[in-house]
Amino acid sequence: MRGDVRILGIQIEWESINRDELLQQTSTLKKQVDELRETMPSETAADLDTKGPLGEVRKETANKAEDIAKQLERVREGQVQLEKAPRKLEEALPKLKEALPKLEEGLRKLEEALRKLEVTSIQHETKNEEHRYLARLIGVELLLGGLGFLSGVVLATKGFRLWHLKLQVHQDRIIQMKAKAKDAQHNGDAHPF
Repeated sequence: MRGDVRILGIQIEWESINRDELLQQTSTLKKQVDELRETMPSETAADLDTKGPLGEVRKETANKAEDIAKQLERVREGQVQLEKAPRKLEEALPKLKEALPKLEEGLRKLEEALRKLEVTSIQHETKNEEHRYLARLIGVELLLGGLGFLSGVVLATKGFRLWHLKLQVHQDRIIQMKAKAKDAQHNGDAHPF
């Protein structure tokens, strides 16, 4: 009879359930289970508790109880930390109040330095713009000066050639003829042509 527990002959008709009758049957079943446990060796009762659906339910319940206990411990630790946090904040508050003027002074200096940098940046941009304008102006002047110089050289060359062709060639012939006439006079020729 060791692992063989049978409860026979219990039928409950759901339609004709009487509360008192149900309580009586429940108490009878409990008594029968208790009697079976007493008559069985303790190992068999322990085996019944750990094996089968009851054992699985107990294991699941034990695991859930452990998880809940761990969560409860974490909540308690968090609660302790939260209780310490206001004290830490109260301790840090005077230090923060002392540091606040220094931070405000540093912020003021930083803003002042930023304004100086902005002014310097604007000045540099203005100077860069002036230099670009002057460079463009000088470039245009050099281009116009170079074009003027080239046109002057071209006009001078063309003028010299025209002068040379119209005037100088004839003057050179006249001078050459006079020179030949003088040579001819010196040599005794009377006709220069």
